Amino acid sequence: MLNSFVVVGPVISVKERGSVVKVVIGGVREFKGQQEDTRVEVVVFSRNADAAKALREGEIVCVKGRVETKWRESKTGGEWAATDVIADEIRAIAQPK
Repeated sequence: MLNSFVVVGPVISVKERGSVVKVVIGGVREFKGQQEDTRVEVVVFSRNADAAKALREGEIVCVKGRVETKWRESKTGGEWAATDVIADEIRAIAQPK
């Protein structure tokens, strides 16, 4: 797959909206010698959504997927880009301590 994204980290939250599940995965990155929290919001559809619904806060997960950017129009007529991480595969790899 040319457009490929992999993230591993703890689940911060799981939100259901109909058949779509949004999983927020946290982490820490180092920037200019300081550590700062970072988050990635992953959109999960169809069969993977059932697995995502079972995830619990603190579980370490591995997500393989792709990045999609769509251009949208605002109510005022301007355009803006919405970038989503779409999960092709999501699995828990460790339980919280």
